[in-house]
Amino acid sequence: MTFYPFLLMEQLADNSLPNPWTGETGQPPLPWRGRITLNKAPGQPGSTDRTAAAAAEVANFFGSVQPAHFAIVGEAVAYSGPVEWSYRRFILHYAHLCKAAGGVAAFCVGSEMRGLSQIRAAGDSFPTVAALRQLASEVRAILGAETKISYAADWSEYFGYHIEDNVYFHLDPLWADPAIDFIGIDNCLSSVLLSFTRSNHGPQVPVFRS
Repeated sequence: MTFYPFLLMEQLADNSLPNPWTGETGQPPLPWRGRITLNKAPGQPGSTDRTAAAAAEVANFFGSVQPAHFAIVGEAVAYSGPVEWSYRRFILHYAHLCKAAGGVAAFCVGSEMRGLSQIRAAGDSFPTVAALRQLASEVRAILGAETKISYAADWSEYFGYHIEDNVYFHLDPLWADPAIDFIGIDNCLSSVLLSFTRSNHGPQVPVFRS
């Protein structure tokens, strides 16, 4: 079994939240998690992209929760850390929950966070990638060597960040991290219909139609 924590967005229709990608008022309802980015997205006027302030925004998203803030009590997970609903609390809680349940074959520390992974701090560093590497190491310590750990990248994200005639292979440090076991790529074949046909002389054969 692969444990795949799924980050859902709850903005509803007709909201008045600022859209970081356009600067306009109102965000799309129930948007894709890949849209999570800086307060003002890269390329927008006033964006903190490529500055130390961008790293601070990413750090605020991940939070300061530590593995020691969790304890397994029977079949439950107790928490004693700072009062924050951060990404680190989200992932570390589920890692402990998986341990309490007896372990899992594989665990993803995130998925399809393209807007976050492409944020650049000072010196064109990628703070989200560094934060995911830290989480992977901590999840490894919680779940042990038997669990395979990775990040499920979006298909448009895993092979690099293409911008301004440059290509940054920003996820390579994550894929090469000792705590990561495989390169994860989300492949959602939502437009593919699987049907089965039977020949006169053989078993059912799967046929894919787009």
